[in-house]
Amino acid sequence: MTKKTKHEINRVCSCCELAETLNNEDIVLCSLKGVVSSGHVCKKFIYDPLKRDPKPVSSLPGLDPENLVL
Repeated sequence: MTKKTKHEINRVCSCCELAETLNNEDIVLCSLKGVVSSGHVCKKFIYDPLKRDPKPVSSLPGLDPENLVL
């Protein structure tokens, strides 16, 4: 697994440490700018890795999840 470089990070307010999501996920409350859209970008962006949505886990080829016994 590789680390994301500074240029690969999606620099939007939905992943910023200074922003909190409101009831609607399209709107965030920024501690600096106030209420903004989740796609808003500003120069005070601080990346928060816990707010990132990870890629979904891919299934193994030839493995049927319905036939698994737990």
